[in-house]
Amino acid sequence: MKARKSLYAIGLLSMAFSMNVNAQNGERLFAAANPSAGKTMHAENNCAACHQQRTEKNEQAFYTRADRKVSTQEKLISQVAACSTQLNLGLFPEDELNLAAYLNREYYKLK
Repeated sequence: MKARKSLYAIGLLSMAFSMNVNAQNGERLFAAANPSAGKTMHAENNCAACHQQRTEKNEQAFYTRADRKVSTQEKLISQVAACSTQLNLGLFPEDELNLAAYLNREYYKLK
């Protein structure tokens, strides 16, 4: 199951790489994503509460801290996929992309 999910993620990333860059807002990998759906998934899966419990930082502080691991859109997508896998959330790759797009729009602002 994890191997199939990884293959879907690779296919999704390949598709995202082949898309045109949205020069106005720099969301090259998130052009086809739905950040509003990602916001819903973020709430439904209690992402903020999980991060707060594990790090003792609130949502804003966690995602915007200076020592964060995520520094590119690709790393953000990979991190969301890792959380999904570790917590067995059962998210599809397009759901993970939507969630990453929401996080990018609200916190990371990666280009």
